[in-house]
Amino acid sequence: MDMKIDADLLTDKDSMTGLKETKTPKPLTVLAPQLMSLFNTTMANNVAFTEVVKLLEEIPNLDFEHNNILSSALGIYYETSKRVQFRLGLYLNPKKEQILDCRRIKGDSFVMGNFFTILTQKMSAKPELGVKVVYEEKEDEVASFFEDDEDTMTQEELDALFGNGHLQLENDPNLVKHLMKEIEKSDLETQVNDTGLLAHAATIESNAKTLAAEGGKPLVELLEGKLQHNNAALVRQSAVLLKELTRMHPEIFSPETASSMVRAMGKWAPKEQVDQNKNRSDLVSSKSTVTNLAAGISSLMEAQMVNIQSIKLSEADVTGVITTLQKYPSPQHENVVQWMNEMVC
Repeated sequence: MDMKIDADLLTDKDSMTGLKETKTPKPLTVLAPQLMSLFNTTMANNVAFTEVVKLLEEIPNLDFEHNNILSSALGIYYETSKRVQFRLGLYLNPKKEQILDCRRIKGDSFVMGNFFTILTQKMSAKPELGVKVVYEEKEDEVASFFEDDEDTMTQEELDALFGNGHLQLENDPNLVKHLMKEIEKSDLETQVNDTGLLAHAATIESNAKTLAAEGGKPLVELLEGKLQHNNAALVRQSAVLLKELTRMHPEIFSPETASSMVRAMGKWAPKEQVDQNKNRSDLVSSKSTVTNLAAGISSLMEAQMVNIQSIKLSEADVTGVITTLQKYPSPQHENVVQWMNEMVC
């Protein structure tokens, strides 16, 4: 397959946005069979892409930006410590039937299958969409985690290190500092993977305790730096890990980290205008980064360990954060919305 032709076909030619478009969608193009992804389904003709967007909005742990004019979306779906980046869109097949095609850009192929299963199940629940294929494929995450590792682990070692799908850091506390070094100095993909691994592990209280004891303030400062990165996945995974640490160990946070968290919320809140580079393949917004950081800031507020009242954002950033949080109401988000409303009063 000519990958350049494939990339050009699937590349946006206009801006991607997380907000509703008011212009008329362009006619759908015919997608040749050799360019179709494994993850596709036929559907009723003339179904608007806005109907797909509505369903995407309902899927947890999903960040995406959509363009209703081009009937396409770019997104990242997170599952436990793994993720997949994809582009999906409406096309016509050679029979001129309307199809939804979802192409994996990078990331875990099994997670891709799980995401597409979730999406097509939601679509099939709406008969008017006419979905005929629901993709299904599952994976044992623990068994596959080290599948490409040069140092093969025994089943006993895996059982000791993992439990119920989570790392058991108390069984190997030195792993925290090892992963911190990798997050600090390794290539970007390793940084994202290791940060995601710790973020998933931190949802267990014993792991959060080990992370606070072995990583402590240096870990928080490391993550604070990662919040300034332009890679959506790295920032999002850092935000999740910071949220879990604020929830159980706010004492290791500083005013500087809190300030970085608030600034990152403003940066990653969906905006009306985004980069219009037609070759862009990375997200420039992340609602899950905003919501996770907001939960962390709320925990710091309640713990009264850090004074956040002096932190300020621009009015545009405040508006973006408030609009995002109001879509996903919770007591924690309400605390942050109230504080941010006072910021611009």
